[in-house]
Amino acid sequence: MTIDNKLIKEFAHRYFADRMPEDLRAYLFERCAKEPLEGDIVPQFFFPIVISDIQKYIRGELDTTLRTELEKLQERYDELSGIMCRFADDIRRLETENQYYADFVHWMHLYDKYQGFRKNAHEEFDEFGFSYYTI
Repeated sequence: MTIDNKLIKEFAHRYFADRMPEDLRAYLFERCAKEPLEGDIVPQFFFPIVISDIQKYIRGELDTTLRTELEKLQERYDELSGIMCRFADDIRRLETENQYYADFVHWMHLYDKYQGFRKNAHEEFDEFGFSYYTI
């Protein structure tokens, strides 16, 4: 969900007697005009964020200084870097787990059984929709 002029008018009517301060309007558009990278903000999270910012503004606790293009790029870079680090950690963890599985199959002399399972297994789903392989 993103902010638009219709929402600005509604918030202005509710909190500012129909006149939204220009610095707050610009701040809200900068902060909420685009969807976040990792997914959409659903209304149940969007409205509390915006209302909290408006209440902070009313109390004088909100810094409405707009970010420069370089600051926006730096934030995007930091966000992407965090995502890539999580992917790298997940891959490293999965590679280690896979190595344990392979070593266990080898240690238990189950390679032939594993190959038979892999060749004949098919995917099924439990009552919650999670998949698993079975023969």
